[in-house]
Amino acid sequence: MVEGADGTEQGSAQDRPRWVTPTVVGGIVWMVALLGYCAYLTTGISQWVAAGTTLVVAAAAVVGQRRLPQLGHRHWKQIAVWLVIVDSVVTTGLIGWTMVQEYRAVDVTVRIGLEHAEGLAADPTQGPAVLRLDPVNHDRRYLQVEFKVTDNDPASGSCGSSAKLQATLWVSGNPRDAVPVRHGEPTPVQLPPGLRSIELHVKVTKADMNCLVDLSVVSAKLTDKGNS
Repeated sequence: MVEGADGTEQGSAQDRPRWVTPTVVGGIVWMVALLGYCAYLTTGISQWVAAGTTLVVAAAAVVGQRRLPQLGHRHWKQIAVWLVIVDSVVTTGLIGWTMVQEYRAVDVTVRIGLEHAEGLAADPTQGPAVLRLDPVNHDRRYLQVEFKVTDNDPASGSCGSSAKLQATLWVSGNPRDAVPVRHGEPTPVQLPPGLRSIELHVKVTKADMNCLVDLSVVSAKLTDKGNS
């Protein structure tokens, strides 16, 4: 301790634990900040792990003031550097994994319901086939759905491959813009943000006379890409 000009005792640099250096303190602050940010972005187990690690790091910093001052400045500097490197790699990996999960395509084929999908004709008075997905558990920009169109009665001739269909998304009882259904490839249907259920009406718009077709779903997924 040294005596100040006003007669009070002030701490000197020698009174601080040897590990308290700008490098070590900066490394601890950086580590806590990264882990806290990771805890904020992630959910579930990852969030608990990140938050718990943050607390452990903070506790270690406090305990270290009393129990680990015997290490030299050079050792503490090396420890701080390696901790920051390891923490940066782990945290970056967790954030990357979280973002991948956040924006990945989600297969919902097994959850799709399809009603009134048999004996469809190019008849304006006929009701549409109705595709439903409820609830929508992932917020994505598109529903990519691939339909299979087959002949209702193959014995009467083949017309399914030439039939033209269109799909219309209904939101809160109101139709959105119709989308042509693609044969043999996914049809992208744009979804409004925050949609919690999907109701898609599919109608035959053009077909041979007396042509009846059946409709089924080959695959369906929620994605942020309009074309896969």
